[in-house]
Amino acid sequence: MDTILLNINNLSFKYKNSKYLFTDFSASVNAGMFIAVLGANGAGKSTLLKMLSGIERVSSGEIFIRNKSIQEMSAGYLAKQVSYSGTGRHKLPYTTVRQYITLGKFPYRTFFKHNSDDISIDKIIKQSNLELFEHKQVNTLSDGEYQRVNIARVLAQETPLILFDEPAAFLDFETKHKVYKHLKSICAEQLKTIILATHDLNEVLRFADELWLIKDEKFTCGNPYELIENKIFESFFSEEVIYDSKIKKLYFP
Repeated sequence: MDTILLNINNLSFKYKNSKYLFTDFSASVNAGMFIAVLGANGAGKSTLLKMLSGIERVSSGEIFIRNKSIQEMSAGYLAKQVSYSGTGRHKLPYTTVRQYITLGKFPYRTFFKHNSDDISIDKIIKQSNLELFEHKQVNTLSDGEYQRVNIARVLAQETPLILFDEPAAFLDFETKHKVYKHLKSICAEQLKTIILATHDLNEVLRFADELWLIKDEKFTCGNPYELIENKIFESFFSEEVIYDSKIKKLYFP
């Protein structure tokens, strides 16, 4: 039986003295779903993720996680419900990769005890193939290496809802594929819900359960292949796009 984790009701957003980025967006998201948000630069993908995480205030509408409004949650409680990774890079001198990943456990710490389970961190490091980087300084990592470490930090927070803004940026083709495959397995095996903004269209066509396409202030949502069959992508792109069902890829002729 499907369990609804996230409800978005009539969500709209605009910056002061500017037009709306999007209006009246509603969606229900089940636990264990892998969702990709697609749109042009500046369309509102990153802003949506910040709203869902509570970083950015909504202009109108409501967001519920497990039937509780995020506006009514304390910061500590919200940090145990949703984790978020943006596109920026944190500058942390004298911090090892392991220490940085352990920061994901911060919401669970108490005055008397740090509940940063070493076994849990070991598992995340192994699953993320970061054993060789564990004791390196974070500031010495390449952009691609840092991206992988940052994903591990977010996973260490162990929230039911996980938000990523372009998690595979700076990654080579093979690593990018492995990252998406790993995130998909987390959704399937741990019933985590992952929503990410990305431009990696062909990767999310392979792994995403649902796509949220944003264009001209409106969202169009659906199963990737239903959107393709219903010619939605033809209106989403300004140029003709062709889907090759044999290799499951879109390309421009």
